[in-house]
Amino acid sequence: SRPNSVAVEYDSTGESLTYAELNYRAEILAIQLCDILSTVNGSTRLVAINTNRSLAMIVGLLGIFKAGAAYVPIDPLYPQERQNYIITDSRAAVLITDAGSPKTVSAAEKLETICLSRFGFVDNVIQNDSVLSAIVPASQHGSLTDLNSLAYVLYTSGSTGNPKGVMVEHGNVVNMLDHFRQDLNVTAASTVLAITTFCFDISVLEMFLPLTTGAKLVLASSTTQKDPFALQNLLSDYNIDIMQATPSTYEMLMATGWMGSNTITALCGGEAMRPNLMSMMFHRFINVYGPTETCVWSSTYDIPSTVDTTISNIPIGRPMFNTTFELYDSEAKAFLTIEINSTTNLPVREYEGELFIGGSGVSRGYYKRSDLTAERFMHIKGARYYRTGDAVRLGTDGNYRFLNRLDNQTKFHGYRIELGEIESAILRVGHDIDVESVVVVVRNDTPAGDSLTAYVKESASGQFNVGILKQRLEKVLPKYMVPKYVVRLATFPLTPNNKIDRRNLPNPVCASPNATEDRLEAAPTSAKLQTKNASVSDKVCSNPQLSALIKIITGVVSSSTGISAAECTADTSLETIGLDSLGSVLFLTKLVHAIGGIRITLAEFQTNSTSIGAFGAHILTVLRQSDSEFLRTLVTEDGLDSSLCSIITVTTENLISDDKFVAHSDAKDMQLSTRSQHPLGSSWKLPLQDSLTGLRGVLFLWVFCEHYMSLDKDTLDYFGYRVHINTTLFFLLSGFSVYLQSEGHSLDVQSYLKNKA
Repeated sequence: SRPNSVAVEYDSTGESLTYAELNYRAEILAIQLCDILSTVNGSTRLVAINTNRSLAMIVGLLGIFKAGAAYVPIDPLYPQERQNYIITDSRAAVLITDAGSPKTVSAAEKLETICLSRFGFVDNVIQNDSVLSAIVPASQHGSLTDLNSLAYVLYTSGSTGNPKGVMVEHGNVVNMLDHFRQDLNVTAASTVLAITTFCFDISVLEMFLPLTTGAKLVLASSTTQKDPFALQNLLSDYNIDIMQATPSTYEMLMATGWMGSNTITALCGGEAMRPNLMSMMFHRFINVYGPTETCVWSSTYDIPSTVDTTISNIPIGRPMFNTTFELYDSEAKAFLTIEINSTTNLPVREYEGELFIGGSGVSRGYYKRSDLTAERFMHIKGARYYRTGDAVRLGTDGNYRFLNRLDNQTKFHGYRIELGEIESAILRVGHDIDVESVVVVVRNDTPAGDSLTAYVKESASGQFNVGILKQRLEKVLPKYMVPKYVVRLATFPLTPNNKIDRRNLPNPVCASPNATEDRLEAAPTSAKLQTKNASVSDKVCSNPQLSALIKIITGVVSSSTGISAAECTADTSLETIGLDSLGSVLFLTKLVHAIGGIRITLAEFQTNSTSIGAFGAHILTVLRQSDSEFLRTLVTEDGLDSSLCSIITVTTENLISDDKFVAHSDAKDMQLSTRSQHPLGSSWKLPLQDSLTGLRGVLFLWVFCEHYMSLDKDTLDYFGYRVHINTTLFFLLSGFSVYLQSEGHSLDVQSYLKNKA
């Protein structure tokens, strides 16, 4: 009904598609898909899609739906082995790619492949519609889809060592979208932000809620996803009024000082919500909960506007539309009967048990895994339910609260991870480097925050190598599943029942006193800190401002990774300190605060991460170009401040054998030509306080004098400083008097120094 309204806009390029343009491209793709799928045997028609985030990605997903098929999302950043597994296991009939996706997937060689550049995109940029009309008339249409057809098969972590595909039907998706369309009051005037990878099921809500309502979808680029400052700008520039993100993303935004917006309705889910997030202020702030098997979300809870600081376990709320919860008591081996107060319609007491979810959101099951489907999906009271493995508590307020997992599954930075899959991968790739057994846990007591930690028991031969193990894991697991820390143990701590005592495994950074034989090998250790440019240190020594920045950076590195600041030098490579993608963002967030709020993007960090010195030099350039206030209060290595704007120094040509000289400058181009001790005399470092108009902090003025040494020896300094100022000055040395004159104000330096002495 709104064909000329903008359907989707991509923040990276600013380009957009109207509903008419989007539909036109999707239908043309659907026709091509139908021709290929018509030859496929069987009722399950799966199309793998391996594209970067772009407008073309949205066209691809809608084209698959219009062809009556289901999509299987594959992240181009997945290791090749994982991409191959998903394509092979799903038996997809077609692979959709874009011009930016490298053809590195060997399993794809057996598939029909469609590149989206044929459908109006070149390098993901929209081309003229004449490109499309030359392919097929727009009047043709793809196949229709019913509610019982598959919408997508999404592969999640599997305990057996390989990911498993969850089959979600269109009816499941429609029920979920109907709930949020009504609950969030989504209209054609709404603008919805999509920041989640399409391999994470919560992206289904972000992408299809606006497109099924006539609203506007704003697709955030992969760069914006990881950059909290860019994300803030996007929220403001596009007037976003509905967003969804994981707690980790909201904490990333909070770390920059952003506390929300009263014009945004925000959904928070994917992992347990931390109490500190309740201080954020939105029009509505909703904690959402649900496993992939029940189509994105199953319950919601509105965070109250008045924060209760005593809450430690934020409720996951109550079931959504057409959704029912049942609690199973494992000891009684029976489902609990909930007694309800007839007046309040609330439980008369608290109940705890394993959560079973029923209703319209329950998916079809696991693809080609009938055994696992039968184990997790079952009929209760005549209806089909999914067994979540989550222990929950139903309170007397009618809200459910998540307590813990009853198995080895966890949520990590929004991703659902089976720790058993990581353990299986370590055993598989580490068999020839003497990995005997392994336990993987998520620890929240490391300097880097929540961290995947692997505890490895090796055989007696001593051939185990952490570096080799991590290199191999990166080839078979997504980056978010590769452990940050690897701890080598002679033995595992055991419970009285001779089971591994996961609670007593030692801290990966500070091994417990009882584990004297523990040996830690993690990414951030001094032995592993690499250097890539040995000449950086020499440059730093000659630049005190850069030296000061190096100290700030190493301090932030230390607080972010647990590495001692003393172990970092200007030559230390930032690529070897063990920061994952989220860790890099949090590191940058802390650093931006430390340097006065000047924005440094993730891309800048990655480009200049060859060494701390190189990164510091880049930051110094940015600070100078922005005329940052921070430079006027930058603490140098001796604790004094310097004011940085333009360069001015007193040169040897200004020095006369007589008592007097006069130097005048436009404060732009004079060169620093003296350093350390000068043949004409000693160098005095004279701090001039901010009593002068146009100067902030302290200005370091070089004065060279052979004859007048009335100051104490401890005031002499032989370290060179550049003097940066932002006003026209002239210097006058006459006898014992030194004056600095600026805009009519002057300061008698000699009197000042005598008073200080």
